[in-house]
Amino acid sequence: LDQTSLIFPSPIEIGNSDQLTLTVTNSGTAPLEFQGISLESNSDNHFKVEGCENPILAPNGSCQLRVTFQPQSE
Repeated sequence: LDQTSLIFPSPIEIGNSDQLTLTVTNSGTAPLEFQGISLESNSDNHFKVEGCENPILAPNGSCQLRVTFQPQSE
């Protein structure tokens, strides 16, 4: 990952959204296999993660993860 945490700008009003992107890079010499992606947050239902659809990333390959935050309530 090009970073290990994301900080969304404040405030994001209820019903609006903002999206940040992470780059996943395989700097190794063997394929990298994804086992899953998880979020650590107090409000998981406000987040959506998309991207890196192929679960195997080739050596020297990279892909983009898009994390969208859309608060539905306070």
